[in-house]
Amino acid sequence: MNKVILKSLNTAVCFYILAAATFTQLISPSKIPYTYVTASGFTFGIVFPLYFMLMIFAIYQWTERVNVNDTIVDGISYNFIIIGILYGSVYIFMMFNFYLIQAIIHIAFTIALVLTYYKLEYYYPPAGIFENLFIHKLFSIWTAWGLYATTLGIWVAIPALNTITLTIIALIILISIGWFVVDYYPTIISCFLIEYFPKSDFIFSAVIVWCLIGVACNQVEVLPILVVTAAGIGLISGAILKSIATFFSEHRNGIYISG
Repeated sequence: MNKVILKSLNTAVCFYILAAATFTQLISPSKIPYTYVTASGFTFGIVFPLYFMLMIFAIYQWTERVNVNDTIVDGISYNFIIIGILYGSVYIFMMFNFYLIQAIIHIAFTIALVLTYYKLEYYYPPAGIFENLFIHKLFSIWTAWGLYATTLGIWVAIPALNTITLTIIALIILISIGWFVVDYYPTIISCFLIEYFPKSDFIFSAVIVWCLIGVACNQVEVLPILVVTAAGIGLISGAILKSIATFFSEHRNGIYISG
């Protein structure tokens, strides 16, 4: 695909996401049904920095740097268009309370997002701080938030899943992912992977912690969920601090491995 056409479509999709989110909230603010996975309202404020980064991405992709072109055209390719259309569609179906349809779209959106995120991190390491911030960290935040949002969407769509036991299982999986991405200790996820994740991403895991904090605050009266989320917050936060310490240690010694 011609890179000018691809970048133009990426820009259009960014505006579509912002328009869908704004329009649906102005016309009919979505009231998410209560589930054991539902986080406190402040947790959803993460979408505002996410939207800001999407706008920056739409601008930054036009910079004529060789590595940026490689990352956008070859690394992300048309995946961003698919991801963006699916993400914007979630808002529309949520507005009309089509919860099952939005859950299916959420799953497709998250699969595409995770695959793109992994491809970027594994095959297209950032060439500099700006590419790291405006492309890689955008997908770090978006993917982590997408995992939680998809879990919530499924719980809303299928009330039978809304039990304490199944919620704890879902939270443990989410915690395992957050821990695995930032640390290399064996987890549930690593048992199914041949190769370890290419580098620790503490931004991704920090978003998972943010989601867990929101769930803990909203489910403070449900002791089992509170205990699991608190344990997950502590576990991942410790791994994040270790990752940050390692990051600065490597840079101080002139080594760049994680980021």
